[in-house]
Amino acid sequence: MNITGLANTGTLILIFKERAMYRWNGRATDANLVVDFGTSSQESIASRNGRVYFFNPYGVYVTDGGYPTRISKPIHRWIEAIDPAYYGNVASVCDEDNYYCSIGDVTVDSVAYSNVVLVYTFSTQTWAVRTYQEQFRVFANFIDSSGNYRIMGGNDDGDVQDFNVGDTDAGTPVFYRLRTKKMDFGSSAYVKKFSDIFMFGSELLNAQTFIQADDGQLKPVRWGLIGWFRRIFGLKNSGRRFTFELGGTSVDGQGVFDSWEIVDLGFDGYTD
Repeated sequence: MNITGLANTGTLILIFKERAMYRWNGRATDANLVVDFGTSSQESIASRNGRVYFFNPYGVYVTDGGYPTRISKPIHRWIEAIDPAYYGNVASVCDEDNYYCSIGDVTVDSVAYSNVVLVYTFSTQTWAVRTYQEQFRVFANFIDSSGNYRIMGGNDDGDVQDFNVGDTDAGTPVFYRLRTKKMDFGSSAYVKKFSDIFMFGSELLNAQTFIQADDGQLKPVRWGLIGWFRRIFGLKNSGRRFTFELGGTSVDGQGVFDSWEIVDLGFDGYTD
């Protein structure tokens, strides 16, 4: 089987095939087989601080030359949504605190997303999902004329551009959406009710909150975030578990969302 990728941990050379990963220390006669899975894309391999990250149809893995650890379980449904014909086009890169993995167009939970990049943050060990105007097929790290570490990305049209620089995405305002998990506030059995919620953040003009009770529809809240906080009152929310979502479009730079706070949460027995 042909070699599909190479990586350097600093002390070892890792040799990837589609269904195997080997390591070589520079002295042995032969490379040693580590595992019976590898990668289909050289461009999906990226390194940071002696650790190598790579993609295959089972997920995203990290290794320092030993047995790889799968780190993509929290976003596995996104991995499953990748078209198998795209496996060879998956592209990745690392910066000082993130691994970026471009997986193309996918449909998750019946919603279609274009030009998806999965982002793993090393310091928090968390995942985020981003979409871009361009579909990135290759990345490269470089140092600019000011000595700053930067990333360039090449898209599927053959264009090259700065990655994650500026206030727009290829000239288009950046749309964002943040969604929580289902929250039961300590009990799934009790029905909870609230009418007031505070939003806190900065540079998120007109950011909109949406609230979903149990398995109902995600409903928009009328008021958005104009200043650094906003009180939303007069709501009629009732349920056992709630999902909160924040959505909007960037205006003049990157915004910061701090939190939602419910100030009048009440428990209303076991039945609704």
